[in-house]
Amino acid sequence: MKIPCVARQHTKPGSRDHGLNRGGDAIVKVQASGDGGPASLELHTGDSSRASATYGAVRVTLVELQPYPFSSRPVAPGDYRATLLVGKR
Repeated sequence: MKIPCVARQHTKPGSRDHGLNRGGDAIVKVQASGDGGPASLELHTGDSSRASATYGAVRVTLVELQPYPFSSRPVAPGDYRATLLVGKR
């Protein structure tokens, strides 16, 4: 399985976080490919129920995303580093 990742930051409309992105969500988009063909997986930091996704017999879980997203200091997508746990489901 090949897993290139892209992260993007989201904040909820009207969120007043005083510089911290507490009201939002960062999404790590994982492009998986293998025997099942290509698939796009979205792993969320703000919702633990959506921090994992499956591809065939494999489960991909977002463990950590760095740096922590601050709304007052946007982070370029290429500057994020995601820690993923990949294992059998």
